Amino acid sequence: MRFLKLFVMSWREFFRRLLARFSLGKLTPDARLARYLVQSNRFNKDKGYVKPEAFLPNPTDLKTSVFRVKGLSDAQVCALGETMIATPLRKTLYGSGQLAVTEVEGVGLRVEPDDKPARHANISGWPPEKSERLSLAQQLAALATLRLCPAKGGPSPGTDPTPPGPWTAAGQNSPAEAS
Repeated sequence: MRFLKLFVMSWREFFRRLLARFSLGKLTPDARLARYLVQSNRFNKDKGYVKPEAFLPNPTDLKTSVFRVKGLSDAQVCALGETMIATPLRKTLYGSGQLAVTEVEGVGLRVEPDDKPARHANISGWPPEKSERLSLAQQLAALATLRLCPAKGGPSPGTDPTPPGPWTAAGQNSPAEAS
């Protein structure tokens, strides 16, 4: 058990250092965001959509945690979510709801990168009224694309089957793009 714990901690530290190497720079309007899904009741696999509850903010700070995934293959997006979200929370990663920064801003919210951890950002600007937050979450869910992780029900349509390789920043080739 001790070996497994050391292995997981070492693996997580390795990915944190690797991700820290890639500065994503300024947030661009076309940047893709992933809201990781670690609860099976936050999406509908059969109908292929993300439910509004997946985008609701934390009631304490009114922020929704997302990761910037532009330049990553689907397999790399899943590996990032597994490393940064699912494993630390001891949850199952089912996939992600993905949308662009412009779509978030289009409903009147903001995306604030904080890189804690690397590639992390928050959706902020949520109103204090619960009904208004639900309305905005419904709009985000309608714009989002459901991307399932291969181990949890098979790859999403059009998914790159290439296993995760070195993390790539925008503009750099992923293993799938190199061939």
